[in-house]
Amino acid sequence: MVAMKLLDTVTGVTVEVPESVDCADQEDQGEYMWTDGNYSCDCNRALFHARARGVPEPSNPPCGDERFVLSEAPWMDVGLVISRLRKGDTPTGVKE
Repeated sequence: MVAMKLLDTVTGVTVEVPESVDCADQEDQGEYMWTDGNYSCDCNRALFHARARGVPEPSNPPCGDERFVLSEAPWMDVGLVISRLRKGDTPTGVKE
C-alpha cells in the first residue's frame, strides 16, 4: 500500500498522512475525500500537516487548493491505475 504524503509548497516539507485520516479503508482509498471532499481544501490539509509534524495547528488556516499538494496516494499507484483502466474506470485527472 502506498502511503499518503502531503507536500507544503511554501516550506517544501513533505509529511506522511497519519493512518487515522488517510481514508484508506474506503472503497476508493479515500480518493474522493482527498480530491473533491473536505480533505481537498488547504484549510484541512494545513491541520493534517501540522499534526503530522507535531507542531501547533494554525489558527484559521486559509482555504485554497494550491499550498498543500498530495505527492503520494494509493490511487496514484501505477498498478492501481492500470487495474482501473482495464476495468473501464477513469482515474481522477485522466480525461476520457
